[in-house]
Amino acid sequence: MTGTVDKKAALLARRAKSRKQDVVLDDITVTVRALERGEVVDIREQADGDEARQECLMIATALVDPELTVDEVAEWLADAPMGDAVSVMDTVAKLSGIKVDATKSRMARDGKRRRG
Repeated sequence: MTGTVDKKAALLARRAKSRKQDVVLDDITVTVRALERGEVVDIREQADGDEARQECLMIATALVDPELTVDEVAEWLADAPMGDAVSVMDTVAKLSGIKVDATKSRMARDGKRRRG
C-alpha cells in the first residue's frame, strides 16, 4: 500500500508551472513555462477558434521572462520572423505535454483521441 500512497502524493505534487525552459531567439533569450491543463482549456475557450489569438494567449500565459500581455505578444509576432512563434510554441507544447505530430493531430478538439 505504501507504493500507492507514494504515487498518489507524487501525482498530486506535480506542478506544470515549475517546468521552465529558456528559448533562444537569435540574440534574445526568453523563459517560458509549462501550461496547466485548466489554462489550456481556458485559452481554447477564449480564442473561440481563432488560431492566431490562441497562439498569442498561450505565449502570453507561458512567458515568464519577459512578461507580456496578449496584445504585446500579438504586436511582437506581427513583425517577427515566423521562427520566433514556432520556437516558443514548440517549447511550451513540449513542456506542457501537448506536443502533437505537426502533420496529423491525433487529438480531436474535444480532447478525445482519434483513431489512426
